[in-house]
Amino acid sequence: KQLQQQQKELERKQMERNAKRNVKKKLQQEVETGERSAAHYLKRREMKRLVMEAKFDELRKRGGDSAVEKVMNKRRKKNKSRDAKKSSI
Repeated sequence: KQLQQQQKELERKQMERNAKRNVKKKLQQEVETGERSAAHYLKRREMKRLVMEAKFDELRKRGGDSAVEKVMNKRRKKNKSRDAKKSSI
């Protein structure tokens, strides 16, 4: 069981690395074509958003729309329980 968890963690990290790499390549291409100035650096929030989009695109390639919907439902459930805990205090 521990090996399965380690394998999933490794896959998740690799997917995040690929997502960040794709975002950086996209930005580099935009700089080369002139769509973006070379001095512009993304804010953390914008980078997070782009990485999240890339992760969902990668997930959609691997598991389809159902996989993305499953992840989004888990995220909603997590946020809902977190908000309930905060509001009860």
